[in-house]
Amino acid sequence: MKRSKIFIVAVVMFLVTMCMAPITVFADDLDLSNANIAIEGVKADYNVGDKPKATAYKCDPWYELYDIEYEYWEEMETNEDGEDVPVKFWYSDETKNNALAQDKKITSFEEGKTYMYSISLKAKDGNKFGDKTTVRVSGSGVSVENAKAVLNNTTLFIPAIKTIKPTKTVELKKIDAIELNNATISFNVGDKPVFTGKTPDNAPYIYQFECWQDKNGAGITSAEFFNKGYENQITAFESGKEYKYILYFKSAEGYTFTRDTKLKINGKYYNYTVSDWEEETNVNEFQTTWRMYPDLIMTPTSSEPFKDTIKEIKSTDAINARIVFEKEVNKNYKLDIKQIEIIKNLSDKNVKYVVDINILDNNNQIVKISNNKMKIRIVLPEDLKGFDKYEVVYILDDEIKETIPATVEDGYIVFETSHLSQYGIVATNVEEKTEQVKNETNNPKTGDNITTSVILFVASISTIGTLIVINRKKVRE
Repeated sequence: MKRSKIFIVAVVMFLVTMCMAPITVFADDLDLSNANIAIEGVKADYNVGDKPKATAYKCDPWYELYDIEYEYWEEMETNEDGEDVPVKFWYSDETKNNALAQDKKITSFEEGKTYMYSISLKAKDGNKFGDKTTVRVSGSGVSVENAKAVLNNTTLFIPAIKTIKPTKTVELKKIDAIELNNATISFNVGDKPVFTGKTPDNAPYIYQFECWQDKNGAGITSAEFFNKGYENQITAFESGKEYKYILYFKSAEGYTFTRDTKLKINGKYYNYTVSDWEEETNVNEFQTTWRMYPDLIMTPTSSEPFKDTIKEIKSTDAINARIVFEKEVNKNYKLDIKQIEIIKNLSDKNVKYVVDINILDNNNQIVKISNNKMKIRIVLPEDLKGFDKYEVVYILDDEIKETIPATVEDGYIVFETSHLSQYGIVATNVEEKTEQVKNETNNPKTGDNITTSVILFVASISTIGTLIVINRKKVRE
């Protein structure tokens, strides 16, 4: 493929990648004399032995009115007068580069040498740069705002953008996961877009922007500059439309993204696709993720979020439970109930089962329920059945804060509360009675038998005595 064709394909590909949507502003409506030009993708973090590369591309609404004429590296040396002067050169323009003498060409970056990067832009189709034209150059190791340029109507040369002293190759640390927290990823009809995502402190990557885009090419980003790439900007979310969530990150110095880097939004991992350039190239490491498309499509809900409501929510987890609310709640809410470990402090107080109960919204975020009485039913575990008495305790910070009356109905323990948190089940048995005395037939009363025997003995003696007396009287007579 000819280099000119490769260049055109690369420019188009990068524009689609970085600007997030086709820029449809017509050239007739734009003027280079007061343009805010943005050049992205400049590579200036070379190591010893690396070869110079042409990586810059245009990313602004004026991209059709000018070309990147060439990128330019100079090897600098200090002369006898203490001045830094160029001694070797490299142009991204092959014609200019081939015109250099072999001993004047930069073929690779050498250790201990100093190199300076510049870039030249050229207006086309009769357009001209002006005194109010500003340039922003950025990329890996480069960040220049409103760069001072040498202006010659149709040529804009931006010199000395970056000076480097290449170092020996250092293996970049791989980023395992990108984490974005507190991002707003659900909206109601009529809501204005807001961007609240934050990366953890000291993360090895840099948040650039969040973006929402619809199927018609309208979009909005958290970075005002890139919004210029959208002819139609999203000002409010509309009913019945789907919106795609898009993210853009850069790796911190010394780090790199790989094809195995995971994406975590608000604590949940998402699959994602990457930009066409990343998808098609054989490179496995990227200092910039130009575009990440998470598997996250948002359809705004009704502007009256509680219009479609219910009073009862059943759990879909392993624990069979349900909540009946006094006042109706959003029907899209979910009951989340999980068993948690019982600490000794609670087990000593006869707490035999503890659960954490929460209500979640569509994005699995906890919903705070207030001013709404609830009747909660939780199926009794098999090992808790058959006790004489049940109570439920409200647990906060591993301490019992409140004891709540409870009943058992059809295998469920039932109690009422006005807030959700951790609850424990206390199950007890009434103290067993003292063992009864054994049946008299099995255990004779020996004391009573002795008394009877004594009475019989005394009666027998008396009878014998009486008979003797009578016999004596008969003999005398």
